[in-house]
Amino acid sequence: MPHPSDYSDAVFRRAGILTFNKTFLVQERDAQLQPKLQKEMSGILNLALQAYARAVTSGFIEPASSKAAQDEWRFQSDTVALWLSECEMADGASLGVKQCYDAFRAWAASAGVKQVPALNTFSKRVERLRVTKTKTSQGMVFDGMKVAAAEQHSG
Repeated sequence: MPHPSDYSDAVFRRAGILTFNKTFLVQERDAQLQPKLQKEMSGILNLALQAYARAVTSGFIEPASSKAAQDEWRFQSDTVALWLSECEMADGASLGVKQCYDAFRAWAASAGVKQVPALNTFSKRVERLRVTKTKTSQGMVFDGMKVAAAEQHSG
């Protein structure tokens, strides 16, 4: 799947993923399927156009498998979300934004991530993932974060 540079809902709202979960064994395959379908091409086109017209007027129905595939794509393509899923969280804890960013960069390097967001972009994406940022006398911190991924492994 492609790795978007924009992690807002806009990209993921516009992309539809169709999963094809059925695998046909050799003995299940119809060797004459292509000629059979070619004979019915105009009928298939008419059915497709009718279904499309219904979908335009009544709305498209997204299959659960498509929604699951899209959620998985969104999660797997968002390196900040992946990193955050590996962080240790705890009520009352906090870690500095810069400390988290450094841990993220170390994690990204070990994971082979090629495009690392700048500190400000990283911070906004962590906040978008529902982690609160607070200004303290020591600087900006992420609330609820106890140990950042990569920090766990290095010290």
